Amino acid sequence: MQSLDLSRRKGAKAWELRAVIDLAGFIAERGRRDEAERLLQSVLKGFAEGSETEDIRIGYELLRMLSPP
Repeated sequence: MQSLDLSRRKGAKAWELRAVIDLAGFIAERGRRDEAERLLQSVLKGFAEGSETEDIRIGYELLRMLSPP
């Protein structure tokens, strides 16, 4: 959580996304998939559509895995 808080305070969106990807994965592994999904969605919506970095692709892939079928 410290890295997430720091990235938000600094306005470092890429760092925030990386922190959220790790945190969402951790939360999901503990059975809290809805919470992980909401957290990830809240950060991904801050990126412009069409932005195609590796971190954004990873974030969306994790979001697809967390979403119910």
